[in-house]
Amino acid sequence: MGNAIDAFRAQREAAEQLKAQLSALSEHLTGLHQQIASLALNEELKTILRDEQRWLAQAENTIAAARRWREQEAYAFWWPLMWRWVVVCAFALGSVAVAGAGYAWISQPYATENATLRSRAELADRIERRLLTMTPADRQQFERLMRLTVPPNRQ
Repeated sequence: MGNAIDAFRAQREAAEQLKAQLSALSEHLTGLHQQIASLALNEELKTILRDEQRWLAQAENTIAAARRWREQEAYAFWWPLMWRWVVVCAFALGSVAVAGAGYAWISQPYATENATLRSRAELADRIERRLLTMTPADRQQFERLMRLTVPPNRQ
């Protein structure tokens, strides 16, 4: 039974300490309340707070104006820059198109000459293959025909 009585006494001491701390806290709160009331009644402090509030509103207006100015500056900067790049890209594409057309115009005679030479080479290849596959009788007849060609007219 000694343990229960000791526990009861310990709880009572803890409750008394808590009560003492609460009474000290209430005294501090009362003092703080009086100080707050005295500050709230101080006209000089009220005017300072009003002035600071007015300055804060002016600072907010100044920051908003600076933000609008920067947005306008960014808008004024990026649009001309974009149009410069559009003009540069259009010039580059136009230059490439003109260079391609010039190359096609310059290389056209060479392409037609290559096509003509290619067709002649194919004809020569066909004749060569035919000559290689001729029998001796076909070969003799071919050579007779080749001699019968009319010589050029000399005057």
